[in-house]
Amino acid sequence: MTLITRPRRFGKTLLMSTLEQFFDITEDSAELFRGLAISGYSNLCANWMNQYPVIMLSLKNMVRMDYEQCLREFYIQDLLKLKKKYLPILEDELTFQDYKDYFASIRPYDSAYDLNNISSFLGVMLEILHDYYGKKVILLIDEYDVPLAKALEHGYYARMRDFLISFLSCLKDNENLCFAVLTGCLRLSKESLFTGLNNFQCYTVHDNVYAKCCGFTPEEVSELLRHYALEEKRLIIESWYDGYRFGTGQHVYCPWDVINYLDLLKADPEALPKSFWANSASRELLLKLMRQYYFEIKADLEALFKGGYVETAYDENLTYASLLSNVNNFWMLMYFTGYVTACDNGVIEEGSERMILKLCLPNREIKSEFVKLLDEVNVQELNRKRVSKFIEACFNGDATEAGAQLSDLLFDAIGYYDYNEVFYHAFTAGLFAGYSFTRVKSNREQGLGRPDLLIINQPKRQALIIECKVAKSDDALEAQADAALKQINEQRYDAELDPRLRVIKLGLSFKGKKCCARSAIREQVYDVMP
Repeated sequence: MTLITRPRRFGKTLLMSTLEQFFDITEDSAELFRGLAISGYSNLCANWMNQYPVIMLSLKNMVRMDYEQCLREFYIQDLLKLKKKYLPILEDELTFQDYKDYFASIRPYDSAYDLNNISSFLGVMLEILHDYYGKKVILLIDEYDVPLAKALEHGYYARMRDFLISFLSCLKDNENLCFAVLTGCLRLSKESLFTGLNNFQCYTVHDNVYAKCCGFTPEEVSELLRHYALEEKRLIIESWYDGYRFGTGQHVYCPWDVINYLDLLKADPEALPKSFWANSASRELLLKLMRQYYFEIKADLEALFKGGYVETAYDENLTYASLLSNVNNFWMLMYFTGYVTACDNGVIEEGSERMILKLCLPNREIKSEFVKLLDEVNVQELNRKRVSKFIEACFNGDATEAGAQLSDLLFDAIGYYDYNEVFYHAFTAGLFAGYSFTRVKSNREQGLGRPDLLIINQPKRQALIIECKVAKSDDALEAQADAALKQINEQRYDAELDPRLRVIKLGLSFKGKKCCARSAIREQVYDVMP
């Protein structure tokens, strides 16, 4: 059995679909592979192409919040689909009656489905196909570790682990099995999923074997750019989507990102790059771990955003449950799932008992994804009462208290982007998230310009205008805060606001994790006709 682990969006499913088409005895794939490199290996194609029964299963949809519902969906959406594919065999006269009886009991929309049938399904299918075709079966299982990740999020981890141990037990010493290929993000050997399995081979992002597999090499990206006459976009694509190092230094681009950006460029040659990772997978486990290890990883994350690196012990034998046990496992999860990558070959110390890795952010896309995560985690972890005190001081026009509270919050927050204005703006805006204000605008036209933040609290007839600036030194903090407040007045950011609103103008200046504030108040005018 071979397990190949790669980050999400690195083409694992496409690899498995390609293998299925190449080997599957029920397909005729000669035309599909015609002209490709593999077609030049005539003996290989003659002996293997469409010569073996294949079982292809994906576990990526086992993501329900409830254990029973998760298995039921797997039963209906995946196992019954496999049964339908081989239904002619199951109904054939050559199929033994006991097999027919078994599959007759597996019906769609059966609310009283038998869990034992699900657990034994894979083993029975291997036996049937081997008997029918007289050839051992090739088994392909995609995203095998997704159910465990989701089970950990939703509180039924032990039950899902026990189910998978039973479901995958047919991999052990099975005479009906030719070989099996599994894909996922993590190697979970300590979960006992593959205990006692002979000839088990695992290839992670740390291994040289298959280092060029499931990703685009620089040569392949160059060929794509030449094909589409987009060579001038090389540096942009490299900055945003390159940076991964597999094995001992193989450069790899994320294929999902490259393909999607090329699609944008074909429609609009001036299209800007963006993060295609967004919403491509659940972030709940990652957010949970970042909250748990918040203060332990704070300095390391800030170092990553400044172009630095993190040192951590390498350990490929993780369990999802152990991710909660120590911060080193957090970094291993980040490594195997593609949020960080090895710097150069990554190894800075290697001994008989341990290996120390040097990890860094791979590219601008991942950096932008981390910014979104940190904005969310920062606000969640900075004690809501403390955030409330800052917001209360803002609406009271108490510049001294607002500056002191914001300095305190910044001290505990994970910073990024070298503390430039983008960071301070995003951080300040994030503090107001989750509060039920009537309107929150960020960098939207108002008066003669674009204030950094405009928050309307209609029930209390209040408006808050915030302008942020960065000071070059501690001595310049007060002057920059005055300049921010002056900008609010000169640009007349309050001119279009309802005169019945009490308007608080707040100029903020920042240097590192220090903040200075200046405020002014435009009082309400009560004698204005509605």
